[in-house]
Amino acid sequence: PGSDFVSLDATISNGEWDIKSAIARPYFYPSTYKIGTAHTGVKFIIELMRKRTFYVLNTIIPVVMLSLLNVLVFLLPASSGEKMALAVTVLLSFTVYLSIISEVMPKTSESISIL
Repeated sequence: PGSDFVSLDATISNGEWDIKSAIARPYFYPSTYKIGTAHTGVKFIIELMRKRTFYVLNTIIPVVMLSLLNVLVFLLPASSGEKMALAVTVLLSFTVYLSIISEVMPKTSESISIL
């Protein structure tokens, strides 16, 4: 009896998730063994929020930086011999980066990275 509040004092902080709220609610269900009796239980509702700093720093910012480097190819004069070298280097950088990211990202078929 009393509060539905769950104390989070004994929890260990995690680098990937934050606990936004935790609630414990009692529930009752009838017994299938003896008529007229009921069983009690506790239902825990925990709301989590993903920390997105890791994904922003390690996926989005490098892709934006490589994309900006790719735009530099169009700013180089056509007579420059380094135009093709820069384009190939950025393309290879994208390839290596995406192979590294595919190892870090969780292996699931429900959502596929669109990078």
